[in-house]
Amino acid sequence: MNIEFHYYSVYIIARKAGFDEDSSYILAYSSQYTDDNCEKCRVNIKEGEEYKNYISQTMDILKPKKELMRIYPCFHFFPGDYDNNSTMRKDGKLHLLNTTPNSKNVKTLLEKALETKNLYRIGIALHTYADSFAHQNFVGYYDCFNGMKGVIERMLPNIGHADAKTNPDIPGKVWKDKRLISKNEEVHNTERFLNAVEKIFDYLWNFKNKNLKGNLKEKAKKETIETLKKCYYKEFRHGDYYKKKRMKLYFQYGQMPEYSKNEWISKALKTPSIETEIPSTIPVTTFFCENRENFFNSHWYKFQQAVKEHQQTALEILEPVFKKIELDPETF
Repeated sequence: MNIEFHYYSVYIIARKAGFDEDSSYILAYSSQYTDDNCEKCRVNIKEGEEYKNYISQTMDILKPKKELMRIYPCFHFFPGDYDNNSTMRKDGKLHLLNTTPNSKNVKTLLEKALETKNLYRIGIALHTYADSFAHQNFVGYYDCFNGMKGVIERMLPNIGHADAKTNPDIPGKVWKDKRLISKNEEVHNTERFLNAVEKIFDYLWNFKNKNLKGNLKEKAKKETIETLKKCYYKEFRHGDYYKKKRMKLYFQYGQMPEYSKNEWISKALKTPSIETEIPSTIPVTTFFCENRENFFNSHWYKFQQAVKEHQQTALEILEPVFKKIELDPETF
């Protein structure tokens, strides 16, 4: 999924589920910033004290760096129920790392985040959970399992949905995944996205309104689904061509703040300088902290801490899967 779901839709879902504006903003921003947190940073706080972040995405998903592979299974392609009916392919192949929607593993990940009551953790976990619907039938690893048959597709790296390009992420898009059996090969993103909306609403409502009884939940859920269905409706099936129309609807229904990927980092840190660590091939941006207390209270710092906690939890959940195929995340 892209920003239309991870930020704008999540904000609307959170508001409908009873979260206030500030909490909805943190959830939605954390959800989207998981895709934009692709810059390796070193923060000089004071002499002898520094802070380093973890990235949760690469600079270019179509040209990912192999040494950063550990982020894909943990944040974007969470291995699920590989023998689920939705995974049935014409070639009969199964894969232990296959992403499946609403799997036991990804539900555990989200539930553990909810237990912390940390909105940044929950927002990141919502990103991974939502991606389990959009990224189903792809694995977050270099593998021919991801490969499509077209000439152009053969030129792209077989990682994640690179061969399918942006098709899985665009609201309202209708496309074909010809790897799947005939009855499953036509993909309607609206169906997948609304399924994610319903499940996420349930999680957020139950988290926020444990003691609220009656039919209020079902009424609010129906209203949420109908609202976002108007944004994802099939008349927008051409994807980005209608993006401006969809954006107007998100703002009309959600009245959320504009998203800026630099907002949190710019408020937390001073003007950076860029260098490259050896032997790492990833540029490192060095920032300077003007106010130590403000830095540790900033959205950016709290998000970065949540990224580290999310990754650790994800690796713990996925450890049995990795062991089965003798895969060591440290070698990614």
